[in-house]
Amino acid sequence: MTATTARLLAYWTDPGRDQRLFFCQIEAIETAIYISEVASKYGDAWILNELRAANETGGNPEVFRVGLKMATGAGKTVVMGMLISWQALNKFASPQDGRFSDAFLVVCPGITIRDRLRVLWPNDPDNYYKQRDLLPPDLL
Repeated sequence: MTATTARLLAYWTDPGRDQRLFFCQIEAIETAIYISEVASKYGDAWILNELRAANETGGNPEVFRVGLKMATGAGKTVVMGMLISWQALNKFASPQDGRFSDAFLVVCPGITIRDRLRVLWPNDPDNYYKQRDLLPPDLL
């Protein structure tokens, strides 16, 4: 696990946080982190291999996709913000690390949802990175 990832996980799971995250949000980000950074180092490379195989049989096999299923009201937009933060900050720290990205595509079913997802744009005045305290102040 990278130092950036460890710092974010410690920040997100700090019991003294004013705005505590839901357990399912923590579990979702931990799952993504495990698949990307940990699994192959601890004998669970089969997980990533299964995901790659499933991606190859679907449409557009050049684009690797992973989905996280969460219930209505579980805070999926917050998790998207956490995923974007984790990926972007790790890419910034290690630009050559192919596990991380600094470009993101969010696909949504319509204009109403698109407008609600503006909180994922860092330059939005109501962005979740500040509003939901997703990043330590020095990393904003």
